[in-house]
Amino acid sequence: MNRLKIQIFHKSALQYDDLVEGCCELGRQARPDEPVYQTIPIPPSAPRAAGSALVDCRLAIARLDETGVSRRHISLEELPDRRVRVTNISENNVIVLADQSTLLARESIELPVPVILLLKDKQIQVDLSEPEGFQELRRLNTQTMVPGELSIFNTRPLAATAQAKSLLEMMPEHGVNSLVDWLQSVTAVLQAATGSHDFFDRAAAAIVQLVGLETGVVVLYENGEWRPKSISSGSAPGQKNLATWQPSRKILSIVRAEKRTVWQVPREISDSAPSLVGISAVVAAPILDRNGAVIGALYGDRHAMTGSGDGGISRVEAMLVETLAYSVATGLARVEQEEHLARQRVQFEQFFTRELADYLASDPTALEGREAEVSLMFCDMRGFSRISHAIGPNQTFNMISDVMNLLSDCVRKHHGVLVDFIGDEMFAMWGAPLPQPEHARLCCRAAMEMIVRLPEATHAWQNVVREPIKLGIGINSGKAWVGNTGSTHKFKYGPLGSTVNAASRVQGATRFLRSDICITGNTLALLADREGGSSEFPVRRLCRGRLLNIPDPFDIYELQPAATDDWREVTKIYEEALENFEAERFRLASRLIGKVLSQSNDDGPSLVLLSRAVECWETPPNPFSPVWNLPAK
Repeated sequence: MNRLKIQIFHKSALQYDDLVEGCCELGRQARPDEPVYQTIPIPPSAPRAAGSALVDCRLAIARLDETGVSRRHISLEELPDRRVRVTNISENNVIVLADQSTLLARESIELPVPVILLLKDKQIQVDLSEPEGFQELRRLNTQTMVPGELSIFNTRPLAATAQAKSLLEMMPEHGVNSLVDWLQSVTAVLQAATGSHDFFDRAAAAIVQLVGLETGVVVLYENGEWRPKSISSGSAPGQKNLATWQPSRKILSIVRAEKRTVWQVPREISDSAPSLVGISAVVAAPILDRNGAVIGALYGDRHAMTGSGDGGISRVEAMLVETLAYSVATGLARVEQEEHLARQRVQFEQFFTRELADYLASDPTALEGREAEVSLMFCDMRGFSRISHAIGPNQTFNMISDVMNLLSDCVRKHHGVLVDFIGDEMFAMWGAPLPQPEHARLCCRAAMEMIVRLPEATHAWQNVVREPIKLGIGINSGKAWVGNTGSTHKFKYGPLGSTVNAASRVQGATRFLRSDICITGNTLALLADREGGSSEFPVRRLCRGRLLNIPDPFDIYELQPAATDDWREVTKIYEEALENFEAERFRLASRLIGKVLSQSNDDGPSLVLLSRAVECWETPPNPFSPVWNLPAK
């Protein structure tokens, strides 16, 4: 039988490291004068806790006031096949295992060594004494630092200072120049690396070339298994590859549990350690992520036949391996950060133009909330519910994706920001995050191009949809508060305020006004050129309307992307009819609209105005208001 090897760490500092024989009980001081971290033999006649084996010794691992540890808390008993039985002999407190599961009061579990147990801020490692022929495992005094800690903002200055002091003390033995050369080589190797696999290959080669080990391997801890990712071998016999290479699982488990560099020098290999046959020394240093979790290790071994003295590994060599592992961890963290920024950049470019994404990457403060003058567009597909019911969900998904891609192209071409997509509706903005003096013009140009290009979508889907694809677009301009309107979990840059509500309501009004694009008077005022007109943006006033939940009425205009001479003639008569209608001359208004429809019987706004005029002619309202309370969306 072997002896139990017990190590106690308190806040990562090693407090106890010794071998004990038989079953051992761990707990808080039973009395004030009981020594802490000192093994005390217990005679067979002494009382023992219920459910625990016959205790041979006791080890106090906490003071009386550390109530997170019970006076009798843990019983450790060696079993055959290098296993240990752990029993929770506490009445109330639990034991946390390495996999974060808990051992409740009076529960037992049998585990292979090494075993890791957690009690509050204490970590207990249980192993068995080494087989004949092995030296004790050796460890560096402090845990490996998390990437980013070794800086002017170092959160562990004492650890960094101790590491540097140890290196300085050992320099005379190895030579200051050789140590400086080695560190410079490490820096050069990792600066040249450009990605994760590049780091692995260069680090595996560096541990062989710069430290003088026979084999260098980068292993990652994935899904509970250690998986080799890159291997490099020296010139000695016994070349290895990733398919056949086997590490010391014991050393790697200790590295993962303690987060520190470990090395071992076996004097004579027996059948109990087949993974170390032909090896004279092994070293492993943890590779940590930004949160301090072990994600891998830099592992190396040395053959006695390589001619490097007795084949052993010195402390300074172990420290240099740890330095290389820390550099790999830092490099991987940098790659991860760059990939995160690249993903953010892709997300930016989904909302913004490439030029704007470049600007925001250089000045993220531009995304902070502020008041801005903007033009807003809401656009949705007419008859979407009917179409989607007819063609089914799969075809609907593909069709709406094609249509939204077309609309998005128009927004981005005219330097707009895609704010959101909600089913068949798209929401876009101009004027933020960067000021755009011509935001209204850019917005209206995008809307007009959407209508002009819409036949492309109709043609592409004519065999499926079997009817023209149509849009309703509403535009309003004004002040809004713009910034991240999403959350800390999901980014969404966009506007808030009454200007947004009005734009959405105007879009809803397009179906009642039977017009493809409707804009407000606020937007029209920004379209006029120096001569006071807007020849680029043909419009006609459709009505003065009051929108749902918006108290002040708006003048609503139709924007015509393909104005012809006939349309301009119709517009002239329509606006004369609208003036007569608003002056309560309903019969004259009806007569004029009839003239319009004789020239263009499919003019939607004229049909709407004729219906309103005839209704008021037949049943004059009292009192009459020229403001139309538009129905809900």
